[in-house]
Amino acid sequence: MVAEMSCGVATRTSALAPEAGVRTVPLTAVHNVVMSMEQSVAIRRFTDVSPWDADLVPTLAVHLLGPVDVRFSDVTITLDRPLERALVARLSLARGVAVSDERLARDLWGDVDLARPRERLRVLASRLRANLGEASSALSRTGAGYVLDAEPSDVVAAEQALSDGSREAVASALALWRGDSLADLRAVPFGFAEGERLDALRVDLRVALLAGSQEAGAGIELRAELEELVSEHPLHERLSCMLALASRRHCPVPTRPSPSPNASVTPSAPPTWA
Repeated sequence: MVAEMSCGVATRTSALAPEAGVRTVPLTAVHNVVMSMEQSVAIRRFTDVSPWDADLVPTLAVHLLGPVDVRFSDVTITLDRPLERALVARLSLARGVAVSDERLARDLWGDVDLARPRERLRVLASRLRANLGEASSALSRTGAGYVLDAEPSDVVAAEQALSDGSREAVASALALWRGDSLADLRAVPFGFAEGERLDALRVDLRVALLAGSQEAGAGIELRAELEELVSEHPLHERLSCMLALASRRHCPVPTRPSPSPNASVTPSAPPTWA
């Protein structure tokens, strides 16, 4: 290549000199055209994945407040094998953090001495990927263990509602339950304890909703529901206090009747001394 000067601007020409009369293109002009093309591509790429279109990107959704429900692009994915549903649920509860083979084996099969647990997990993960179909890439393996690119969206919403504390948010969160949490996984080692924990979240939301009503002045209308909750959770101190308050509001304080103005007063007899 040979460098030339044209009006003080460096240009690049081929080693074969151009014919007379052929105009050379300044380097700055070529640079501007290239930059313009790159900017156009960058803008187009940004538009394709802009944050405003994030909701349109298909994602894997896992729901645990009831029997395990898995969806992709709002289409239900049927997982007939309980262990596949258990693997999805357990990894979703990790919320993007890798779970080791040892921990997964213990949560799925218990403390029994498994022969080759790592191989069994590999087979289970392979079957799960096959059934996830287009969402199979959500399940991956790292050096630390298995990772699922999905969170339990209903659990996250319920936790946020309890933190928010508004009546509307709490009422909407309570509507997310479709029965007992992890109802179809209670026989799996981690399923019972985790299901009880999630159902305790439901109780906390109900208490928050009732407490708001009680603070607004409600009384007797809450008594029946509070009695039911206290019978189910007798060690829940706040529920017991709320029931006592509702009962006190239900029972009027007795007042001492005032004497009639026309009633005669009989003096008491003086004491006699032996």
